[in-house]
Amino acid sequence: MYFDCRSISLTDTDVSDELRPIAQDYLARVIELILNILVSHSLSPKDASVETLLTALADEHEVGRSISEQIMGWFGTIAHGKWTVNIDAIVREVGLAILRPHRVSCGPPATFWVQCAHHAP
Repeated sequence: MYFDCRSISLTDTDVSDELRPIAQDYLARVIELILNILVSHSLSPKDASVETLLTALADEHEVGRSISEQIMGWFGTIAHGKWTVNIDAIVREVGLAILRPHRVSCGPPATFWVQCAHHAP
């Protein structure tokens, strides 16, 4: 259900005003960029300027404004030109992005618990 971000231009205006699924790797990269911009521009996660974030993402990293705004909406609240970060949601997504490459297929839950029992101290 995810689109391949490489198949469109990240600044493509044809994707505006639509709810678009985003590939997990691309989502993690944009979140990383957003967090870095918050720090580098000394923006508060409680009232970060939406325009500053959108401009920095578009100009410095070629991430389309509509895509950036969509992701910001998923991980916070946008109101009156300010973005309030949902810290719990963004930390959860960053954690999942870090752990995702290390995921192992354990099969059904019963098999998982049997494997755990064999490795318990």
